[in-house]
Amino acid sequence: MPMGVFMRRQGGKDWLPLSPWLLYRLPYAVIAGVLIGFLVTLFTVEGATTLVGRLGGDYPAFYGAGRIIATGDWENLYDLGRQAGEQKPLLGAGQVLYFAYPPFAALPFGLLAELEYRWSYLLYTLILFASLLLATHLLRSLSSYVKAHYWPVVGWMLLFYPLLKAVGGGQNSAITLLLLIGSWWGVTHGRPYLSGLLIGLLLYKPHFALPMMLLFLIAGHWRVAAASVATALCLYGISAWMMGGDWLFQWSEQVLRFAAEDAGANAFQNISWYGLLAGLFGVGISVTIAGIACSVMTFIYLGWKWWQLRDGDMDLRMALAAPGVVLITPHTMFYDGSLILISLVVLIDRCAPHMGLRMLLVFLAGIGHYFAPAIGFSTVFFAVLATAWWSINATASQRSCAVLGGAGSDGE
Repeated sequence: MPMGVFMRRQGGKDWLPLSPWLLYRLPYAVIAGVLIGFLVTLFTVEGATTLVGRLGGDYPAFYGAGRIIATGDWENLYDLGRQAGEQKPLLGAGQVLYFAYPPFAALPFGLLAELEYRWSYLLYTLILFASLLLATHLLRSLSSYVKAHYWPVVGWMLLFYPLLKAVGGGQNSAITLLLLIGSWWGVTHGRPYLSGLLIGLLLYKPHFALPMMLLFLIAGHWRVAAASVATALCLYGISAWMMGGDWLFQWSEQVLRFAAEDAGANAFQNISWYGLLAGLFGVGISVTIAGIACSVMTFIYLGWKWWQLRDGDMDLRMALAAPGVVLITPHTMFYDGSLILISLVVLIDRCAPHMGLRMLLVFLAGIGHYFAPAIGFSTVFFAVLATAWWSINATASQRSCAVLGGAGSDGE
């Protein structure tokens, strides 16, 4: 797709003064700066403390869980005192970061925890970056724009603030992005069992995996659904082998404890329906009921659109699902707002003349999260909501992309 398509609307009038340098050179310059800063921080750190904060953000929680796995003390994976003991050299006494993932998700960190913390964090960051590269590579066969501009797309994806913070902060949003894009790629390329496997692996975040499993089932992708269920059963067995038959109860207790403490402390970072309401009005029964109602209605709408498009467009299904699953889950931190990059890729291909201003607004909303502690909510929520609206309009008709003005048609 020609560069000018992205920069201009029909008639030649610029949406924005987007020069070729800005679009295709700036990402490399900024990434180089981030890389230099990352390396300087890595080689000057003591434990997990740096001059500008904690190295790896939340990675001590994963590293601590890995240490528990590496020592063979699997049955105490969710013992808060045990977690605090492993994290003490990194965080100091009296501090702990919850590890609230299913048991099978801790196994890879058992290997990473064999390394000293900084090198473990370095390797994990490289894994996250490699996940982003692979996800973008898969997009090359799904998007004409990504096929033509692979490295600039990688750069701009990484510069989207939620994903940048996730990769640098030890969060796994890039892996989630890879699994979702991989499931999309598998269905499109006639590999439904691979898609099901990847959706099953997404159960390390069940609040994303379960809605996606249901959506594939609603859309009539029986083999995808069957493979995801088979994968889920295997993961259940692995977790039972690790912690015994009551692992689900132990894990649920940990999740509920974490949710209770996190709901108030980090409501401003939550970008779901419930998260926005809790950030604005505080945690309470009315907010909970309203959040559940919004989530249920959103999923019903998603299911209806996936069923309606069952013989149609997998690209649009994914464009709808990416912001949808972010909105409906009770606990979605701002860094998982990076999932809307899936929708934006689809919209750039289909609504290119109208994406310049939209992309600018999305990136500004991402940066706006910096002020979330002060204003009480994350502006990333509005980037997710806007992307959901644009995706909904893109399903209505071929000429529905012109929400912000001007005329255009899909594929321009």
